[in-house]
Amino acid sequence: MSAYLCDQDTINAIATYAATHGLVEDAALFADLLTLQNVASMHARYAGRDWLKSEVDDVAAAYSYERVLTDARTVAEYAREYDYQACETEDYQATLCHRLVQRVQEHAYALAGLERKGGCGAAVNTYHITARRMTAQAWRLMGEARQMKKQAAQEPDSIYARLLLTSVSSYATCARMSLGTARIYRNMGAR
Repeated sequence: MSAYLCDQDTINAIATYAATHGLVEDAALFADLLTLQNVASMHARYAGRDWLKSEVDDVAAAYSYERVLTDARTVAEYAREYDYQACETEDYQATLCHRLVQRVQEHAYALAGLERKGGCGAAVNTYHITARRMTAQAWRLMGEARQMKKQAAQEPDSIYARLLLTSVSSYATCARMSLGTARIYRNMGAR
């Protein structure tokens, strides 16, 4: 694999989208996190190279957050590109940065799927139907999480119980994301 430093506009567009859609609270902080992870990825991939300071560290140090608005499909592609460039550290899959970028990517692809070419948007009915589906999915996930928790309580010291509790946490997170997405679709339909 290879890696490169994503440009400032790519990082700023991802951060702006995340803050605009309530996925993060502070766009500038998220842009800094994205930049730092991208730099760490470059250092992991090209450890000890002389050019890292001048071509990565110094360039990234000059990055500053500016609001960059772009359409959902473009942001989804930027997030996919970023994810590939930032994945060179061993722990990347477990980082907050990775989880947030995944949320941005999933949200942006979902939103882009609802928009027609030309930016006209989908029919209002579609938003309400999608919101109902996302809410139903959230309740299903919460029910499954409760079942897993009950199973884990039966054998609290087993590895299986620990795995179930980890799954419960993941299911709860997915349920919260589904409810958040449903709220977004409902709001879009209300316009």
